[in-house]
Amino acid sequence: MIKLIARAAIISGFMLCSPYRSESQTAWNKIVAEAKKEGSVVVNGPSIRELSQGLTDGFKKAYGINVEYLGLGFEVITRMEREALAGRPSIDIYMGGTRTILILMDKNLAETIDDKLQLPEVKEPKNWRGGKLKWVDTKNRFGLQTTEWVMTDLFVNRDIVKPEQITSWKDLLKPEWKGKIGSFDPRIGGAGQAIGRYLIEKFGEEYVVKLYQGQEVTFTREHRQVAEWAARGTYPIVLAAVQSMIERYRKEGFPLVRVFPKDGPGSLLGGFSTVAMLKNPPHPNAATLFLNWVTSKDGQEVVSRALLEPSRRVDVPTSLVPDYVLPQPGVKYDIDQYSEEWQREVAPKLEERLQKALGK
Repeated sequence: MIKLIARAAIISGFMLCSPYRSESQTAWNKIVAEAKKEGSVVVNGPSIRELSQGLTDGFKKAYGINVEYLGLGFEVITRMEREALAGRPSIDIYMGGTRTILILMDKNLAETIDDKLQLPEVKEPKNWRGGKLKWVDTKNRFGLQTTEWVMTDLFVNRDIVKPEQITSWKDLLKPEWKGKIGSFDPRIGGAGQAIGRYLIEKFGEEYVVKLYQGQEVTFTREHRQVAEWAARGTYPIVLAAVQSMIERYRKEGFPLVRVFPKDGPGSLLGGFSTVAMLKNPPHPNAATLFLNWVTSKDGQEVVSRALLEPSRRVDVPTSLVPDYVLPQPGVKYDIDQYSEEWQREVAPKLEERLQKALGK
């Protein structure tokens, strides 16, 4: 009798710890089984080796399913359109920024994912910062933002420029910094444009002209180059550096330091981790399985560690990321650049002002 009771308790405990119960468990098991039959999932995301390797290894270990990772940029939209028209879509999952997801929505290329989130740990609001899942679209159906961090605006090589020499954004306009500043190109999308929009909104066109043109800021379209410039001292002050690249050089001992100007604490970004599903995915079950895994605690640890972006999940350790990207309690950040409203209503106007200021 005691053995029967103990066995019943074990079974009951298993059911409580399991992702689902009864019908839901059966449905989940079916998704897993069908996903394994499909054998692979195709994911397009940023061309960052740590992320592609982490997702590939992590999902394979969890479910034995291969990830075909594509690191295509903005040109992926043209490919998706072409494949959709031909009735032969090849990509299942998109990971990236709000702008691309909104374009996919507008072109009817995005699938709803709110109804694809199956795991209780993913759907549970208390597992996410602020007690809620954060959607980048107003319908709360298409794009789920999984990380949130303070934009890495400004870094210096401490051996050449002391952090205390730049306490204000206006300090960058001093004569001694002319020709010594590098930046990811603000004339195209991405980190460079994000900081450009921030500076336009915060300080206006006159400041942007004085900074980028007057100080002869040098542009690149390679994230690695921005960090290398600062590390080697080619340009000891850099704007729009990506923390994953900065940290590579910091680990090698280069004295790269984040500077926090007092007159502009920065804005909140979602980085490359907003996740969406393409309409009519070629591997629908594997896509659903990947979606749930990448938003789970295990998946988010992979994402956070690879991108050095703090997860919005409260159970993912912040020790995985540099402290300078963590939103600080009590600090009011000026802009949330990842909402649909901001991207549709504010960003285009700021970008137009930015392009005029840059002379494009």
